[in-house]
Amino acid sequence: MIVPLAVDLKYKQSNPILLEIAERARSIVLRKLEGTGYAFIGRQKEPGSLAEKIESGRYQAWSELDDLYACTIVVPTSAEEPEILEFLRGAFREIQTRKRGSALKDPSTFRYDSTRFIATLRPTLIPEPPDALSRQRFEVQVRTAFEHAWTVATHSIVYKGDSIDWRRLRLIAQLKAATEQMDSLIAGFDQAAELITEENWPEISHRRAIEQMFRARFTNGDIPRDCEPASWVRFSENVYTLIRAAVGARRFVERDVMDRTIQLIQLTIDKNKGEAFPRSISLLQFVLGSLAAGGAIRGALADYCPVVTDQLRSVFPAVGDIKASFNFELPGVA
Repeated sequence: MIVPLAVDLKYKQSNPILLEIAERARSIVLRKLEGTGYAFIGRQKEPGSLAEKIESGRYQAWSELDDLYACTIVVPTSAEEPEILEFLRGAFREIQTRKRGSALKDPSTFRYDSTRFIATLRPTLIPEPPDALSRQRFEVQVRTAFEHAWTVATHSIVYKGDSIDWRRLRLIAQLKAATEQMDSLIAGFDQAAELITEENWPEISHRRAIEQMFRARFTNGDIPRDCEPASWVRFSENVYTLIRAAVGARRFVERDVMDRTIQLIQLTIDKNKGEAFPRSISLLQFVLGSLAAGGAIRGALADYCPVVTDQLRSVFPAVGDIKASFNFELPGVA
């Protein structure tokens, strides 16, 4: 498209400032997001897109344009949004916050509605020079993961289509409605799960029994708190997988077999509870050692490669009879 000369010249004049804002904003935000798992995306508006925005007639001056540089923070759900806004208000100078749901919206329509934080960089000098970077506005959008996926997947369809088509616009709205519903389900996940009728599945019953037994042992002080697994869901799954491999079950472990195995583990806990509980091995390794010492494991485990360390062998010498274990060496490195 043809970009009006005045727009093009002003864009080129502003470009060095926008590049500097992008670098500083990115650095500040990424330091906050490190280790959270939240995503960050930044972009500078292209001249063609900028010209189309100005030609919409909604803006009276260049100073009103607040997304010449814009970035997005993607959070799991809207529940994390207040924390991010609090950080943004401390990191930048807030001009305006347009929160999701703050605009009038027909309940029968579904359109883009992310929270947008309009800001400038904080001044580096006091008093602030008139041409400082801190006078240029930029935008930080805060989107949920589902909302971001919808935006990325449909952006080219919405804005890059060859022609106006009622059916395409209708489908885009339906996709947005589905995205909004998923966000709502995630936000009220526990309440929604209560409405689902639970049905029998042996593996889940066994994993729940494993979790309940170990949680009770932690509560009683039989196992020290610093041995608690990072994820009870993953731990119970790993213990069940280990037991299934130990007993050679093809699909499900029989109820009586599971009961005997859990009892074996409990007996081993009783012999090592409290201050005597070994801290040089993981809780899963303790289970492995318990099964080996109790004679539940003989030789190799079917489709299972256990982590057998020197520390585990010192606590449970019987694991030395396990024929295959995880290899810590890199190929070709002595």
